[in-house]
Amino acid sequence: MLFSALISGGNPAIAAQGSTLADTTADLTPATALAYISVNLDQTSDQWTLSTDLLKRAGLTEALDESGLDDGSVESATDEAGAFLGGHAAFVLSTLPMDDSLNLDAITGEVSGAMTDPGTVANGDVPSGFAVIIESPDPDAAQAQLEAMIQQDAANNGTTVDTETYGGVEISSVAGTDADSAGTAIARVGDAVVLATLPSDIHPIIDTANGDVDKLSDDAAFKSLKSGLNADWLSFGMVNGSTLLDQLREQDPDVFAEVPASSIAQMDMVSGYVLWADQPGFRIDTLSLPGEGAASATAQEPLSNDFASKVSGDTLYFANSSNINQYGILDTVGLIFAQALVGDSMDLATPGATPMSLDESSAQIFAQAANILGFNIKTDFIDQLTGEFGVAVSASDITSSAPNISAIFVSDTEDATKVTDVASKISFILASALGGDILSSRDVNGSSITSIDLSSSGVPYALEFGVVDGQLLIGTDSGINDYVNGPTESLADNKIYQDTMAELPADATGITFLNVQGLMPLIDEATSSLGDMSTTLDNSPDCAQFSTQEEAQAAYDEDQFANFDLDRDFDGTACEDFFASSTPEEAASPASATSSINVQAVGTVSYVKDGMSATSTIVLIGE
Repeated sequence: MLFSALISGGNPAIAAQGSTLADTTADLTPATALAYISVNLDQTSDQWTLSTDLLKRAGLTEALDESGLDDGSVESATDEAGAFLGGHAAFVLSTLPMDDSLNLDAITGEVSGAMTDPGTVANGDVPSGFAVIIESPDPDAAQAQLEAMIQQDAANNGTTVDTETYGGVEISSVAGTDADSAGTAIARVGDAVVLATLPSDIHPIIDTANGDVDKLSDDAAFKSLKSGLNADWLSFGMVNGSTLLDQLREQDPDVFAEVPASSIAQMDMVSGYVLWADQPGFRIDTLSLPGEGAASATAQEPLSNDFASKVSGDTLYFANSSNINQYGILDTVGLIFAQALVGDSMDLATPGATPMSLDESSAQIFAQAANILGFNIKTDFIDQLTGEFGVAVSASDITSSAPNISAIFVSDTEDATKVTDVASKISFILASALGGDILSSRDVNGSSITSIDLSSSGVPYALEFGVVDGQLLIGTDSGINDYVNGPTESLADNKIYQDTMAELPADATGITFLNVQGLMPLIDEATSSLGDMSTTLDNSPDCAQFSTQEEAQAAYDEDQFANFDLDRDFDGTACEDFFASSTPEEAASPASATSSINVQAVGTVSYVKDGMSATSTIVLIGE
């Protein structure tokens, strides 16, 4: 509801409550907290005002009105959360719950939902293990509203409100009735009101207020992250992955037995983020301090920026980074494939021997699979994908009988000879499985590219792969041709791409780009094709290849599968609206359903800032 409240411009009665309060929730948060997420709830702040303007400029308020989703629930939620607005609220996870039901994904999802809906605070919907520290312009009113809430909960449950004193602070609580009805606890800690599920979740907040434990605001990592991120924000947060790893190991020493060391190292860091509104659009920035087991950010090298100049200007999705072999996902996928090949024929356990580590057992699985394939997936392929890599995808006419999809994956290689040998052996395996009618090869710059003809499956292009000029290429024939020969217009020349990159830091070590405006025609096309059959116009652009409706009907009757788009309303008659119109060109181009959307693109770059790993994301909104 916070998002919806931003769209609605807020409640004037609440906005009049006063000016922004200082965000001192970090003073009540223990320095060892695993997660700290602070949310700006001051609707009079510059961030809220600019957010409202951005959402209107983006056309999202109009889209929401047209969708019918804004049914008055925004005002209702705002009134319900009124006593809590005007200041800040912080979600704090001090320690992991010590039970067998721990599910970090579920906890993260619950907190994410609570962050976007201030009404959940008023209803007491706080995940177990967390506490919410509320700084309100009127803490007495906030406390009174929460007390009334738990009194009502007790009445509904047929129980009573319990009280206890901890560290000189009185905590009121009501127990839940079952697993689907969690309890609620509240306390007044100085000028803040604290809300949680269990009284014990509030204890760390009281300990911090009493000075019994160090506070987060004095923590060196917290100070570094906060000083390095934008000072004005809608939300600021920090996650202490290093402490999280320590607590997980304390609960279960074998918790990471099946997790690759590279994945654990990626978690071993303290990370902070800010979500904030800027004149060009919404931004999300992150900074990460590496732990003892994590790689240094200074080892990352800036990209050459060559890839954007070698892919088509109509690219919708673009990603460019380095050393895909270090991401871990390829190891996981490769290991699954190798294990499937080996099956149960391999005995990794030797009686009386020391149990093998995950890396050792994986190496044996890869080696066994190599006996079947003729190459080692890990050492001969994955480990060789070093240097820069990139992905680019473009599409058009997605609902026609001949959709145009161009895609390519490119990676530099450590040893091109090894990767070429792997590609040749894969081609041989595929030739044996698919036959010569589907598989073929072609020469590109003196290198052999294997081509898999997909036309028999209704897809009018080929999937290709091979090593050219020391780079592994995988993609559609059009994608590889554009890359090797050079596109007519490159993505680097695309204005939306240029505008997006201009708003992000230079010397990027990684880039991700989504051309939102380029997606709009595809959304319109899909909406027209898949809309309500009673209102969908039978006016596919494919109808233009026929002179009359009768010709279109004959083609449709001859091969309905190949020409399914000629009958968009599924009534058995082809192109009726196209030929019924006095201007077929207009019939083939219905009004855009996305014309009000003014979001241009979403761009993200990773880079190094003051020795820390950093990312910067912008949702670019047009003027």
